[in-house]
Amino acid sequence: MKMSTILLVDDHPLMNEGLRHVIAREPGLDICGMAGTVQEALALVESIKPDLLITDLSLPGRNGLELIKDLGATHPGLPILVLSLHDELL
Repeated sequence: MKMSTILLVDDHPLMNEGLRHVIAREPGLDICGMAGTVQEALALVESIKPDLLITDLSLPGRNGLELIKDLGATHPGLPILVLSLHDELL
């Protein structure tokens, strides 16, 4: 079975560790790296080439939306899942 690699991007270590723990129990999924900033995430995507990126929107410095925009330009085929605690009224 081919392992799908996942890069986690969140500035809260507890969130990264929690997601890592949950995902590690799923067959076929592997956490290949964790980043806390957009810059770290961009560097890891280049070096690791994950199959999926899971990101928060609230990151220090540049935010998750900017990360998504940058990755759309440089890695248009990379699936991105956004997990966020933002409470937005529609």
